[in-house]
Amino acid sequence: MILLLAAIIAGVVWYFLSVPKQAPQAEQQQPPVTLPSSGSVTQTSSSTSQTPQGISITSQSGSPIVTNDFIHNGVTTADPSNAGNYYLTGASTNGYAIGYRTPAEFFTIALEKEPLGQTRVAAESFLLAALGISQSQLCSLNYYVGTDVQTNSFYAGKNLGFSFCPGATVLPQ
Repeated sequence: MILLLAAIIAGVVWYFLSVPKQAPQAEQQQPPVTLPSSGSVTQTSSSTSQTPQGISITSQSGSPIVTNDFIHNGVTTADPSNAGNYYLTGASTNGYAIGYRTPAEFFTIALEKEPLGQTRVAAESFLLAALGISQSQLCSLNYYVGTDVQTNSFYAGKNLGFSFCPGATVLPQ
């Protein structure tokens, strides 16, 4: 029951915190993402784009970063309720959940288990391997690393950052 509640809260936190704070712009309709049906890969989003090498994601500075195709890797699952949203960790039992929003090109990492420092390191390792990028490239992506009140009320609601990025919160191991 506690895990279900934590998963629901993490999902709500992920949903509300995954939209980057930017100046209002004219809203553009994003085309839907088409998942492969039998061996073909089609990505029709105008922001996250499919390349022969992987997926191109816009960094915080606006420059593209090419990652592994983490969306069609057999592990990532689509959010059935929100088109363009994905769960990289599926039904994770590792103490963290990682989501990705295609329209915003934004990652949300929910730390769901103490000690938070060890859980964050595990989530970072998973994400680095899944994306196939360097630590500095990971730091330049649009992301939120956080936890909920039930896991740790002191750190809840704060973007803790990746441990190796400038400005990251130092967490107990």
